Amino acid sequence: MILLYILLLVAVSFDIRTFRIPNQLILFGLGGGLLYHLLLPGEQILMFYMFSMAAVFLLLIPVYRLHAIGGGDVKLLSL
Repeated sequence: MILLYILLLVAVSFDIRTFRIPNQLILFGLGGGLLYHLLLPGEQILMFYMFSMAAVFLLLIPVYRLHAIGGGDVKLLSL
């Protein structure tokens, strides 16, 4: 949980300074989330994680298209 907070803190600091969230940071978060869910017991946990990521991503695409949030924010919130 602490790693998630650190990831979000770094993302917020990048977003405030440059109005961008680097893709490397998103990939690091994605890898960490996948690793965490792979270590949990049960077979459906990883599929639920992937499905929820896709669902949030698809729900936020219209908000992105309205220019209410940026693409990096959509990717970060999908994690």
